[in-house]
Amino acid sequence: MHQGIRPWPDCPRSEARKVNEAAERAAALRNAAPPGDRGKADRDLGYKLYIDEKKYYLQPMLFMAKQHPGDVCTPAPFANAPTYQCVEGQRYRVGCHVFIFDESFKEVGFHTIEIKESALYFCNAVPAVGVGDKTRNEVLMTVQYFFIDGTPAAQISEIGSGWKRMTVALRLKAEGGKVLIEQDDRCLGNPNRIETVPDARRRLARCAR
Repeated sequence: MHQGIRPWPDCPRSEARKVNEAAERAAALRNAAPPGDRGKADRDLGYKLYIDEKKYYLQPMLFMAKQHPGDVCTPAPFANAPTYQCVEGQRYRVGCHVFIFDESFKEVGFHTIEIKESALYFCNAVPAVGVGDKTRNEVLMTVQYFFIDGTPAAQISEIGSGWKRMTVALRLKAEGGKVLIEQDDRCLGNPNRIETVPDARRRLARCAR
């Protein structure tokens, strides 16, 4: 991965704006929630990266992906604690996704982060992205989520106490105008409780030895 990963603050404002707009359009096509403020895809900090000396943009997005064509989830209203329910009947579950765009801001790669929990979860952040093994074009991504059927916070001080974090290894390969994204859980495990990119790097180094 030539020259590694750079966050948006190092990019011209117009460049970041174009990637944000491209990501919002791409997410809207996959988002099960109808247009509007409720259920709208959220984005975390995007990054510029180089694969085989060619520039790309990586943009994490949070939304409920369609499970089949025509899938719709209208988040149901609630009185007190969120129910994470869709008006249509299914549960409202937001996932962590990553888009890759080329220099023309065209989508060339997409991946949904696999989190192999037995309970239903809601992904609410991508706190960090970093470089793993540069020779393998490896990106490390930390995701944050909580179980939707857990006990809700009773007071402000309890907010966040049930959030989980795990870090995954993603291997990127540019091929035929696309960027293929492979999630490799063999070393880090899935789920895991690796909360930071540096901790994931150390775990991968131990596996390599």
